[in-house]
Amino acid sequence: MKLTQAELRAQVRRIVREAEVPQYGQCDAWMRGYDPDFTQRLVNAGLVGLTWPEAFGGGDASNVERLIVTEELLRLGAPVAAHWISDRQIGPAILRHGSPALQAEFLPKIASGGVSFCLGMSESESGSDLAAVRTKAVPVEGGYQVTGRKIWTSHAHRSTHAYVLARSASAARKHEGLTELIVDLSSEGVEIRPIFDLSGQHHFNETIIEDVFVPEAHVIGTPGNGWKQVTEQLSFERGGMERVLSTYPLMAFALDQRAQTPKAGLGQRVAQLHTLRAMALNISEAMDAGEAPVLLAALLKHKGTEFEQDLVEYFRYAIGVPPVTRPGVASLLSDAIVAAPASTLRGGATEVLLSIVGKDAGRQSSTTPGLDPDVLDVVPKVLAALSETERDSYASVWAVADEMGWTSIGSPEDLGGSGGALRDLAAVGFAMARSGASAPVVETALANHLLSSAGIAVGDSQIRTIAATGTMRATRSGGTWTLDGQLDCVPWASAAAQVLVLVATEDGDRVAMVDLAASGVEIETATNIAGESRDLVRMSAVAATEMLTDPEIAGRLRRTSLTLLAAMTVGAMESAVDAARQHAAVREQFGRPLVAFQAVAHTIARMAAELAVARTALVEALDELDADGQGWRILAARIVASRASTEVAQKAHQVLGAMGITREHALHRSTLRLWSWRDELYSERDASRRLAEAAADVGAEGTWDWCVHAEQGLGDSDPWSTHG
Repeated sequence: MKLTQAELRAQVRRIVREAEVPQYGQCDAWMRGYDPDFTQRLVNAGLVGLTWPEAFGGGDASNVERLIVTEELLRLGAPVAAHWISDRQIGPAILRHGSPALQAEFLPKIASGGVSFCLGMSESESGSDLAAVRTKAVPVEGGYQVTGRKIWTSHAHRSTHAYVLARSASAARKHEGLTELIVDLSSEGVEIRPIFDLSGQHHFNETIIEDVFVPEAHVIGTPGNGWKQVTEQLSFERGGMERVLSTYPLMAFALDQRAQTPKAGLGQRVAQLHTLRAMALNISEAMDAGEAPVLLAALLKHKGTEFEQDLVEYFRYAIGVPPVTRPGVASLLSDAIVAAPASTLRGGATEVLLSIVGKDAGRQSSTTPGLDPDVLDVVPKVLAALSETERDSYASVWAVADEMGWTSIGSPEDLGGSGGALRDLAAVGFAMARSGASAPVVETALANHLLSSAGIAVGDSQIRTIAATGTMRATRSGGTWTLDGQLDCVPWASAAAQVLVLVATEDGDRVAMVDLAASGVEIETATNIAGESRDLVRMSAVAATEMLTDPEIAGRLRRTSLTLLAAMTVGAMESAVDAARQHAAVREQFGRPLVAFQAVAHTIARMAAELAVARTALVEALDELDADGQGWRILAARIVASRASTEVAQKAHQVLGAMGITREHALHRSTLRLWSWRDELYSERDASRRLAEAAADVGAEGTWDWCVHAEQGLGDSDPWSTHG
């Protein structure tokens, strides 16, 4: 009987527990933890070759189910190296490209633990350039005669077979004439020489193949088509959580021991882990749809291994113990420091990945997942009709938006709204930010949504705003509520007629509407560095016009405002990335377009990677908003988008140079807003500290379950309880 995802996750945890594997006991266990007995336990449970057809010994499971199995093994530090390459990479390659006979010969043996593979891709002369391999496969009667040297063949001394990429024909282009073969390592002419890593461990090897016959039946796919096949295969290698979790035991230690780690820094890394796992899920879903997500895998590998190395240095600083071999966190840290340099090399060096991203990023869809493409198409077209002067005038942008009905999206038509959902409002905010236009459109629409959810009619073309942070004091006398307090950085308060503000009552937080022209209201005008109104509002015994008594409205105000800000941030990031791409394509230096210089191309690729991570986090936030969840994923999106926006803005200006630091170029419409928004509403620092506190409260297990959606919240705590 097929297991549910929860049952499958529980089964893996039980196997690890029964095998008495030290939980979080080793970093880089998928590479260094070689234990055939543990692999046999997984084989007996049907967890090797899980996605393959039953006819080949598999489980007919999805790639998402395989992700659940592998991520549980990886994060616990299980010793899986004995089957990892065969299961992750070689089996899927045979299943996708191998002949029926090859599939029947090898897949059941992999699934039963009868054969194991090492990878024969890299060569010392070719480095990271796989297309430059010199290993030759000379066609002979019945097959090929193979000669060459492969390096970094992990666990070749323990494997029965090697996957080998070889040149089978000369060709005008080096990417042509390559063939994938299976070499029996017991063949005469194979010699395996050990290579010891920095710690003195032996898992690397040099594999020398001298005039070894490989039967034609052991060719994977079509001779000469190896390059296309290997690039697809690399998506299996690069798109898994082993590119994220190699140093995860350090984070688990910090969460379980409540180590004295700086809270903001820990929260940032929890948010990153959550988002990278969402990217891995996207890759698994794409594979289930029959795709070979090469670009997505390259993005995950780049950002995941960057994350792994970052964890080492962060926790080295935060934990503050010398890295020695004594059992415990010191030994973990020692293992991680030694292993970390390899993470950005194996599976493709960072520079290779950036070249892949840089080449393909321009062909990515401009439609952000989770947002209505029609809205994303219409809004820029409407705003493009405005002159530069009009676009810089919030009143002009407001007038157009109000006429189009954007200011009441999310409110029902029978109460004067335009209908639609909050996700549609997020699309409007995203598209406006991408177009470089500012006006109190999102704030008014959100205020109208909250009012209409309480049955109050809207659609009166009044500018309204929201104050989603801080809490005013509210006292009740008879049927009148009066407010006292001060709110800083209220968007568009000086332009608005009314503000919806959080108030503290004896029954908890509620939302009140206040006329900003009322007696007792004082507004001190200010702007952020992008020139957007961000005012100080003081209230002294001000009567509320409306008190929204539904306790859910306060939480919705916080969650929605933060999600909308994330959407606007990602929109502005997309604009900055596009500006850098376009400038680099047409601007020439030394007789060549800027993008022809590798340093520039890689800078743009890094921007594209940051954007991809932020987009993933935004989708997670939108999904949680739809589900009316606690808000932790929304906080994570706030953190991730803020960090990414800092990187994107800095790199965009690096690409544009002096042109970008003037108003002669439109880049300022994006970057000034990014620099402003990252610290507004609920700052990255506050969100990070709150997420870290909640993660430490539930420990490593609870935090992991939240990251993988096994739990929807981080315990019973409120994301907003310590803010204000």
